[in-house]
Amino acid sequence: MDVEQLTWTGASYINLLAQLRERYPQTDLEKQTEESGIDDIDQQNLAIGVQQIKGFVFRTYVKFNALSKQIKDFESYKDGIKTKYEEISKGVIPTKESVENFIVSMNELFVTGVIGELLGSSGDVLRSLTK
Repeated sequence: MDVEQLTWTGASYINLLAQLRERYPQTDLEKQTEESGIDDIDQQNLAIGVQQIKGFVFRTYVKFNALSKQIKDFESYKDGIKTKYEEISKGVIPTKESVENFIVSMNELFVTGVIGELLGSSGDVLRSLTK
């Protein structure tokens, strides 16, 4: 469920960035300042979008770390996920690319876990049927 919420929130955030880039083509949104020319409502919307995406990224990252201690297959992903997490958390306004990279990695990890679980379960079922 968290990965789905992260993906949905990421899509909303990326759409918000696209809308703002269309309205303010001369503005570097990632280096937003008070003199950027972005109106108050758009600044508030951007602040809310940043807060939401960073919140879901943090939540997903914390759960990933907890899982990686229990599921050894996740250990190999740890450095890559950490780098992508830090890329988002270091700046004030995450870039579209950094958000996409984190979301894709978390979805790949989720799919890998699901496939591993299905394969493990199918092996258990097969063993029980052949006893």
